[in-house]
Amino acid sequence: MKKRNRWIIALLSALMLVDISVCVFAEESDHGSSGITLPSELTQPIPDLSGIETSHITLRCFDDSEETVPCTGAEYTVLQVGSIRCYVVYNGHFLPLTEQLEWSDATDPIAYEQMVYEAYESDPDLGYVETQRIGESGTASYLNIPCGVYLISQTVTTRYHLRSTPFLVTTPEMNEDGTYWCLSVVANPKQMLAGDLEVEKIVKGSILEKDNIYHMQIDLNCDGEYRLVMPDGSESVFVSGDVIGLKKGEKAVICDLPSGAQYSITEKEANKGWHTQIRNQQGIIQAKQAILCTVINDSTSVDTGVDLLPTHWLIACIASVCLVTFWVLIRLGEKDDEEDDETLHKM
Repeated sequence: MKKRNRWIIALLSALMLVDISVCVFAEESDHGSSGITLPSELTQPIPDLSGIETSHITLRCFDDSEETVPCTGAEYTVLQVGSIRCYVVYNGHFLPLTEQLEWSDATDPIAYEQMVYEAYESDPDLGYVETQRIGESGTASYLNIPCGVYLISQTVTTRYHLRSTPFLVTTPEMNEDGTYWCLSVVANPKQMLAGDLEVEKIVKGSILEKDNIYHMQIDLNCDGEYRLVMPDGSESVFVSGDVIGLKKGEKAVICDLPSGAQYSITEKEANKGWHTQIRNQQGIIQAKQAILCTVINDSTSVDTGVDLLPTHWLIACIASVCLVTFWVLIRLGEKDDEEDDETLHKM
């Protein structure tokens, strides 16, 4: 039993990417817990849990460590995945609600979360489930919920935020000294900020057709799927290395990229008969900001590449016509002079 419980502690601690503090047993307390303490690991009899069936979980969500910017509107769901069995003597343990939710499968938080949702889809009455939104105070409270083990899953994200990694919480928890149960658990889901990347297409010069489609490839140094909003408002999934097609004057937005991620942009049609300039071609995504990358194809500027600009051909043609016209006019003038001279001689 002790070996199994130590294993459970290790797995739960690995998934809990949060700072957890606990507060009360019968009354408020300033004591905190450094992790999950199972009754079987205590060296003295523990307080009796009989008669205590409910406890509380409070989530605190802020963008900053000073807790001045709350993540108002973020939504979290608590799903019960285990029950607790504790006794007055030295033993006690947490039990998964079904074999599907065995703790050994909790090493991958995302995969385990999917298993939990599948279990509840098969049996909606499997355990306790409650959804709350973070209020203006930066907190959400789940009061008088059955004692046990809960998966905390973020179901709605807010602007410029990435989805929090799912994690496990046990309630109640034993204090460090093993002298009382902490019935109110406070957890702080890790907030990961994000920013946008805007890609704009500008075409200069009448020689370039406005309906041409130009293809931009955007590369990131991070994996994941992100939301792409096209000029017509349609949305799709974007991953690093995807190519976006834009016409003259159009702009696409890649939303909620991780803050600190690096990006780079290249155009497939760059410098093919025109000069291509990319503003903010490379950079780093900034938290709660949008970076504008402008891809400009200019057929009116000088190109030093091997391809000649169509405008240059036009200028050369006009110059040639002017020279020929000038030469013809000179020749005509000379001919008129010769005819005038002949007329004078005849007179």
